[in-house]
Amino acid sequence: MTTRQNHPRRSRLGSWLKRPSHTRVTAANVAVVVAAAGLTSTAGLVVGDLLPKPAPTDVIVASRVIAVVIMFVILVSVLTLRGRMHRVTGTLFYLNVLDEDWEDRRQEAARTAAAQHQAFRSVSRWVDLHHRTSPEGVIEVADIAREVGVTIEDLINLDTPQTGYTVAPNMPWPLALAVGTHLPAPPGLRVAQFYDDEPVDSFPLAAPRQQLTRHDHRTIGSGGRIGVWLAFTAAAEKFTIEQFSAFGAGDVHVISAEQGPPTAQRPARRLTAAELASLPAELAEYLVTFRTEADRQQRELVVVAMIPSSVALAVGWRLARHRCRFFSGTHLMHYDQKRGLLPMRARESQPGHPPAPVAYA
Repeated sequence: MTTRQNHPRRSRLGSWLKRPSHTRVTAANVAVVVAAAGLTSTAGLVVGDLLPKPAPTDVIVASRVIAVVIMFVILVSVLTLRGRMHRVTGTLFYLNVLDEDWEDRRQEAARTAAAQHQAFRSVSRWVDLHHRTSPEGVIEVADIAREVGVTIEDLINLDTPQTGYTVAPNMPWPLALAVGTHLPAPPGLRVAQFYDDEPVDSFPLAAPRQQLTRHDHRTIGSGGRIGVWLAFTAAAEKFTIEQFSAFGAGDVHVISAEQGPPTAQRPARRLTAAELASLPAELAEYLVTFRTEADRQQRELVVVAMIPSSVALAVGWRLARHRCRFFSGTHLMHYDQKRGLLPMRARESQPGHPPAPVAYA
């Protein structure tokens, strides 16, 4: 196995880019001023050469012309770098929706990411999921999803259009899916995934689709519902396809990485920014296909997803752009450490009853 060595120039550039955003912006602004001053002074010398002279030895000094060209190139390069910096390190929107009993383990990552952006906006809601659970066993959070979705939509639309936007969700995946349907689509909107220790690179919300997954289909019984398992994170190591029978699913579609769902012998690995970027388009197409299949057969859909919340947010944004009533007749299963898998109703059009076992006629 070869050892990869970091290029010293690339390392210095990477460390500079990780500095606080205000430091980088200040440095870029100073560079623009210096380059503009240099261009003005050298251009003045060339203009002086072009003006009429009383002596017959009129000449344009080539070195001065070259200096003007060099200063012009430097100024354009610095302006381009500053423009890119404004787009990438614009406003960070942190969407934090957690149960009152949970610890926010993304605080340090949020602080690190906030220091790398010019502005920071936070939308935080602490809810009691236990008391929001209906007597039938359905967690009701549609009002929370709608409120957070409308709030982030307004914040992005009212933000400075000259800078970039990055949205970082920290919430259960059904909530992230529903909130994602409210996201606007300004150019350059990005999504960031926070882990416990640090954030990863953000990725474009509208990243192109790439084939990174495998699709397996199994029939596990005569249940009347169609099951969908999105298996990508470590939580999938404790789940098996046979558990869908408890939700009345007879046919189950499994979407996972190429090597299959994570297991104890083959643990899940952390997804890279490039993988996070390409997954939403692919997963949204699968979900639309399965929802269309279920509608044609008049069957309900049960979705168990072990995916990062950033991916769920981007999938929701893409679902809103398909001609498909995805949430109608779809159970979104949330894993509660104390109560197991429970349906979470993040949109009013979802079923208000749990997916109990039922036979398919």
